[in-house]
Amino acid sequence: MIRTPFRSMLMGAAISMAACVAPAFAALPAIFDRVPAEAMLVVTTKNLDEVDKGVSQLLAAIEVPALATPSELLRRAGLGDGIDMTKPIAIALMPGDLDGDLPPVVALLPTTNFDGMMNAFDAEAVDGVHAITIATGETLFVRKGEGGYAVASPMRELAVAVDGRGGNAKSHESTMGAVGAELANASHITVVLKKPLLDMMQQQVGPMIEEQAGMAAMMGGGQMENM
Repeated sequence: MIRTPFRSMLMGAAISMAACVAPAFAALPAIFDRVPAEAMLVVTTKNLDEVDKGVSQLLAAIEVPALATPSELLRRAGLGDGIDMTKPIAIALMPGDLDGDLPPVVALLPTTNFDGMMNAFDAEAVDGVHAITIATGETLFVRKGEGGYAVASPMRELAVAVDGRGGNAKSHESTMGAVGAELANASHITVVLKKPLLDMMQQQVGPMIEEQAGMAAMMGGGQMENM
């Protein structure tokens, strides 16, 4: 399902933490207020600087210096100089065709100088949306959002639709609950996997598990059915 380098970067970040689902209410980190309520998967960080230091220490400890830190990935994409490393970011997987050529993903990136960052790409805006080619060769659509954030997506319609204005915290609170909020406030990276995506994954994985169980039963001469 995930084919392109941009998708691999996003999903690599998502693997870093576990999902939180609980039925109560609690105060979430402020970045969640900017994330669209309909997002099926949300990845947030407290701030990139702390995450970067933690990843660097981890890579040094396990002796795999070839892997990149978040700041290095941003630099490779050409976005490093314009991102405010002291603020939180959010990446959201939105409803859409997950098997399509472009992933329905949108990122909220805190910027230090949005106009300067876009000038570095020599990208003119069309209706406020810049089309930039990052170092992986892929195109990102970027526009200035609310509160100093840039909205970036490989899909132009998502870059237009999401503004990061806020007002979505209550929706995420009802999904994550008090336990999820506590973990989000205590974690450098938080991943929230919501029920619509879980249901989709179950629909895809369920038949595969049944098929494997059937094959195992056939190889075992039907013994599994009697267990």
